[in-house]
Amino acid sequence: MSIRANVDAREFDQKIIFERRVSTPTGTGGETVTWQRLGGDTATYWARVDGAKASAEPYIADGIRSPADYTFWIRADVYKRLGLVLTDRIRWNGQPYDIKDMPDQQLRGRKIALVAQRGLNDG
Repeated sequence: MSIRANVDAREFDQKIIFERRVSTPTGTGGETVTWQRLGGDTATYWARVDGAKASAEPYIADGIRSPADYTFWIRADVYKRLGLVLTDRIRWNGQPYDIKDMPDQQLRGRKIALVAQRGLNDG
């Protein structure tokens, strides 16, 4: 059975991008951090995005704000092909979201939930 089986494509209605942090030594003891797009320069992936759940801990930066958790549902084959890790991030609607949890679902249901957060460090 294909890993794509039993997934209703109609529920995936948002385009997202996955990025991986790349550190390059500057030669003067520092490093330059960039984000490399996974899957190629034009790769986008379809996802279902479940709304924000406000965190209980507000922080102060240009006023009081609280970070929000989002759940990004993706097909298991995308997760497996890209080899996603917790240090990767998601870009959705032009904004970066840090992946903070990938519950071990062992490809159950052929979908993977990625819990991501925006608000503390904007990615």
